[in-house]
Amino acid sequence: MTRVAQALLLLALGLWILCGPGCRVDGVEYVAWPEGDRAADFVWTYYDVRTRARPAVRWVAPASLDCGGGNGWVDAYERCVAGMFRSDTWTADVAHPDGVHVADTALAHELCHALTDWHGYVDAGHAVCYQGGGLVQQVQAELRRAF
Repeated sequence: MTRVAQALLLLALGLWILCGPGCRVDGVEYVAWPEGDRAADFVWTYYDVRTRARPAVRWVAPASLDCGGGNGWVDAYERCVAGMFRSDTWTADVAHPDGVHVADTALAHELCHALTDWHGYVDAGHAVCYQGGGLVQQVQAELRRAF
């Protein structure tokens, strides 16, 4: 790979990682949601992670939610998802449907994946992050009370 190609690849990767409100990646638009960002801080504090800053959370715009009854988007693997944590970039993309309370988004679930990843366990099978009455449901209940 030439130096120019490497530089362009690094630039594209950097823009993808730093993509913020109004930015599009793979056809998905991101929006600012200050309440959601405060909620992300709340969840990370609830999970009691003191040794690492929380992942960047990018809120997927309602206009990009084209599956799951307007609650998800189609990812690169052709799946309808409402959230996705990426350990390689330490980011979580979370659907922000119109009129949905932050507790009812995939925020707590995706940050649970970050928590397990940080502790060396990739919870791809959802053994931790999708238990009924488990950690995610507990923090969602706290989010409803706090927000």
